[in-house]
Amino acid sequence: MSCPSQQKALELVMTGRCTTLIVDFDLPGAEEVIRMAALLPPAQKPALLAVASRAWPGTGRAFQSGASRILYRPLDKEQVRDALQSGEKVAPKPRRKSARYEMKTLVYLEIDRTTIPAISIDIGEHGLAVQATEAVPMTANLHFRCRLPGTEITLQGNADVIWASDQGRAGLFFSKLAPAARKHLKHWLHKRGVHGKDKEAARDLLPHAQSSEAQAELDSSSDQLVINYHLSRKIDEPAAIPDIYALGPNGFRSPVKVSKVAAGSFRAVVPIGRNQGLFRVRPLVESRAFPEIGFYRQEDELMDHSSNELLLRQIARSTGGRFDPAVKDIFNAGGRSIPSSMELWPGLLALAILLNLAELVMRKWRGLIESIRRPAESAA
Repeated sequence: MSCPSQQKALELVMTGRCTTLIVDFDLPGAEEVIRMAALLPPAQKPALLAVASRAWPGTGRAFQSGASRILYRPLDKEQVRDALQSGEKVAPKPRRKSARYEMKTLVYLEIDRTTIPAISIDIGEHGLAVQATEAVPMTANLHFRCRLPGTEITLQGNADVIWASDQGRAGLFFSKLAPAARKHLKHWLHKRGVHGKDKEAARDLLPHAQSSEAQAELDSSSDQLVINYHLSRKIDEPAAIPDIYALGPNGFRSPVKVSKVAAGSFRAVVPIGRNQGLFRVRPLVESRAFPEIGFYRQEDELMDHSSNELLLRQIARSTGGRFDPAVKDIFNAGGRSIPSSMELWPGLLALAILLNLAELVMRKWRGLIESIRRPAESAA
């Protein structure tokens, strides 16, 4: 089966029904297709064959892409037959749909007006983790779209990158998701029995290989972010606490002071002031004892549903208006006027018609009176 585009090829590979993938490296996007397919688990990964010319950079890109075998132009029939037979031997048999609920779905990320394909690692009610072919930049309101496996539902919206690695792994926190899309997602999660495992939004977005637990909460009375670390029994307490930093919106950067509160328990307090948005607390060097944690402080305008009196006064002052005027002053212009033009022809036309009718009545009035009197006199 031939694919007319890079996207169609990737979507076909993601179905798990592709045993051999042949990519022409003279076409744009070929290297990305091979690299994406190479990220799949062994049970789903097809045999990867690259077709390239012997000239650079085609051969170099083909070698570095992860292709299992390279076919050079001009193609030899025996070489192609041998490559296809080898691919069939090592290609895994496709599994049933019921065994592919954990399969990785294709996710498209819109970054700087370009689309980067990635494979989802896991997904929850509040976000998902992905594996891309290149490092995903730390950004907010990143547009994404993906198809929920086993359905025809396309999930799309905006997300904040809550963590990212140099190897292309990233965690996305759903910052904007339509109610209908969120409903479909909840139903999809409920059917797979993972709906109840997704209560903590930020924690589920972090890598699941951590052996320690981290929880973040906001102390609104003092505008401080409180992080509690609980070490697993399998983790020994570190001899020295690593350097930990907090990163947030508006260029927020602050070192974090961690203190021990009990055996295997540590607490950190970060003053964040009135900053709102996504905060990340992470060690300078990756640590199993102190994993990275994220916290999203919702903006005030998303929680305040009443009128903002200060903002209304500022708008009235800047536009020359008035805030909360008395009833008698609502239509008082205060001596101000706005020049405008008026079209006079409709009024003049109506006046001309009225004058014409008046002139007609005056000329015919005597004849009307005489026509009324004559029948009355003849009857007398």
